Amino acid sequence: MRAKHTPVTSPPGRRAKPTSPAAARGTPSGLPLSRKTAQFGLTILAAFAILLAPAMAAANDRASTTRTRTLRATLNSKNVPSGVQVVRPVLGTFVATGSFTCQTGQRNCNTEPGPIHWTITFAHASDPEVKVGIWLGKSGEFGALAIQLCTLCKSGQHGTTSITRKVFEAIKAGRAFVNLTTPLNYLGESRGEIHLTSTSH
Repeated sequence: MRAKHTPVTSPPGRRAKPTSPAAARGTPSGLPLSRKTAQFGLTILAAFAILLAPAMAAANDRASTTRTRTLRATLNSKNVPSGVQVVRPVLGTFVATGSFTCQTGQRNCNTEPGPIHWTITFAHASDPEVKVGIWLGKSGEFGALAIQLCTLCKSGQHGTTSITRKVFEAIKAGRAFVNLTTPLNYLGESRGEIHLTSTSH
């Protein structure tokens, strides 16, 4: 004879609760990650941040480089090609500096335009009406005015002016000079070639 199958029933007054997959695995259903698991994840993220910090700093250093440019010139009446009328040689100095940031991909920061802070000193000019400017031209030539630094200049005068790409290219090529002019010697009473130095930091 076949045994009769008797279904299992809950005790009177109680209903059987369905078993969820989460309950079968022993994990409470619908609860968030445990505190220990969350702390472990934060620890991993912090470790990655520490490891990546030097690489990110190096990338920033490569992305931009600050260069300080210094321009210098020594003025002397003997540097003027010819025709200077002075009782005593007019001597002077010109110094200018400027700091600029080269972005990633720039091959030559020295050709970029930017401001410079300059100071001019001189003595024995033939006339109080002195003008000083940056002129472009080769040695032995009068050249042409590119940037007027000051008019009615005084020794020790300083200021700020912008240098263009064209002027910087001429300075690098040795074709730019500081020229001091007066009404008597309007093409140049004293001049000196501009020399450029550049340091990165």
